[in-house]
Amino acid sequence: MDMAEVRRRLERTWPEALAPHTRFSALVLRLAALLRDNSEHILRTQNLTFKEFETLAALRIHALDGPLVPSNLYDAILISSGGLTKVLKTLEHRALIKRGTDDRDTRRRPFSLTPQGRAAVDAAFSALREADKAFLGDALASEMGLSALIGQLETILPILEKRRRPRSGREG
Repeated sequence: MDMAEVRRRLERTWPEALAPHTRFSALVLRLAALLRDNSEHILRTQNLTFKEFETLAALRIHALDGPLVPSNLYDAILISSGGLTKVLKTLEHRALIKRGTDDRDTRRRPFSLTPQGRAAVDAAFSALREADKAFLGDALASEMGLSALIGQLETILPILEKRRRPRSGREG
C-alpha cells in the first residue's frame, strides 16, 4: 500500500493521525525505508551488507584520525556491541579491515581499512551514488528543489540529534 492510500484511509478512519508532525515523521520514515531497501539491493551487488558498508564508511571518514576502537564506531553506525563484533570479525576475515595494537593500552584493539577495504567502500559508495541518483531521479523536481530540501534537513537534524534519547543497546 502506498502512502497516498494510507492517507486516504487515515482521513476516513483516524484523522488525528494526520497531524502535520506525525505526517512528516511518517513520510520521512517511509522515504528512509525506500532508500534503505534500494541501498541494500545495491550493496548486495557489491558483496556487502548495509552494516558492513556503514562500518567501512565510518573507518573511511575517520581515516585521518587513525584507527578506531569499536566504542568509537557504535554511535557512528548505530549498532549494538554484539552486532558490531560480528561485523568487524566478518570484515577482518575478508581482509577489508585490520586490527591494530595500542602501545599505551594493550586491551585496546583499534581497526583501520586495508587497501582492499578502501577499494571496496569506494566502489560501493560510487554504486550507491549512481543508484540514489537513478532512484530519486525525476521524483525530485529540480536540483534547486533538492538543494532546498537538503538545506532544511541539515537545519533540522542537528537540533533533533541533540534531543536524541540514549540508545538501549538493542540496535543492529
